[in-house]
Amino acid sequence: MRVTANTPHAAAWLAIAVARNRDGDCAKSLFDWINPIRHASMRESAEYYRTEPYVVAADIAGVPQHLGRGGWTWYTGAAATANGFGA
Repeated sequence: MRVTANTPHAAAWLAIAVARNRDGDCAKSLFDWINPIRHASMRESAEYYRTEPYVVAADIAGVPQHLGRGGWTWYTGAAATANGFGA
């Protein structure tokens, strides 16, 4: 089992569930949290995130030496789920 700080692929489904419960503010907050462009919109954050700004990472590292680094990109179908939700 891989243990990470968070799992954005699960967050896409959580955001959909929250939106269906009619909590738009919380759903948008979740979408912003998993939206990869929000992690790489400036050079400093892109160097910190270190992964493609157009792919939802399957995880984001939580260990101190890699904290915030995206990983397992192109691995999950979360991009399609998040894109559909965001649209």
